[in-house]
Amino acid sequence: MSELSELLKSISDHCETESRERYRNLSIGRGEMMMVGLKKPQTIWIVNSDPSATHGIARDITGAAVTTFSSGRKDTYSELGTLAVSKNREFARILLQNYEGTHSCIFPNHQKKHFQIKNSAHYTNNYDGNVTDIHIGVSGMKDWRFFDNLYGAWYSLNRIDETIQEKKQREEEAERKAAELRKKQQEHEARKAEEAAVRAEKAAREAEEEARKAAEEARKAEEEAKKLNEEIKAAQAERDNILAEASKAAAFIRKQVSLRRNPVLDRYQDDAKFSNLYNGVAEVISGGPGTGKTTTIIQRLKLLIDRDDLEDYMENHDDCKLRNDQLDIISSSTDNWIYFSPN
Repeated sequence: MSELSELLKSISDHCETESRERYRNLSIGRGEMMMVGLKKPQTIWIVNSDPSATHGIARDITGAAVTTFSSGRKDTYSELGTLAVSKNREFARILLQNYEGTHSCIFPNHQKKHFQIKNSAHYTNNYDGNVTDIHIGVSGMKDWRFFDNLYGAWYSLNRIDETIQEKKQREEEAERKAAELRKKQQEHEARKAEEAAVRAEKAAREAEEEARKAAEEARKAEEEAKKLNEEIKAAQAERDNILAEASKAAAFIRKQVSLRRNPVLDRYQDDAKFSNLYNGVAEVISGGPGTGKTTTIIQRLKLLIDRDDLEDYMENHDDCKLRNDQLDIISSSTDNWIYFSPN
């Protein structure tokens, strides 16, 4: 039930009680206000005049009590926890003119207080429970609402409540559909995100595999480069060795050539050159590389076929004796001797 409906029901119940119980000072308005500093609103029933006593003591002209009396009717009705005040009171006047806002006035206890109006209504109470000309307002409304009577008010409010309920139902249905759509969208986005994650994971695995292959290829290339480097170093070392050997050989050859062209032998080479000349004893010449063996042999062979040198040697030494015919054969330069030399 809306706040307007609750307010109309409260007015209807109140006026019905006033009519049934035959209250004299009927209500013409109702309002709720919240005093500043309090937590609970105060319900105010506004009546035509100040509430008066319905029982009393009759007195004579001297003031002496004569008898008690009763008006036979109750004066003012207010539910428990509510307050009935005259329409001429300042805060009652404010309630009759306003249904919202913060206001202030001086109350009967001579204190100025601030209060906030939550709702307000004023109407015509026709003594028979029939309430007409209803003006009602609730805080937050744009303007007062007017109803001819309670029946019309109930009918209008029921229509309004039905419309509100229908709108609420449509709103709830729209919200439910929106929630379903949001859920489907979230599920769709979740599926897309999951698929993207799967693709990303696959791409990461592929990238990892590619990186692994690249690393393996790099390792193999590094090993191949290292191997080639070692082979290059070995080839360079071999080349250096060959060049060194070639240099040594060239030096040896140069030395040998130099020795072979050297006409003067040392004492040991000279002894080998002139030893055992045609005496039947084999001459063995030994020595390390570069000691002049070849040079000595060449000069010895030259000596062995030179007639003049042999005759000179036989004149000075007794260990070699050759006849003239032997010397003729030995010194013949046509076909008696063939000499092979490495160079």
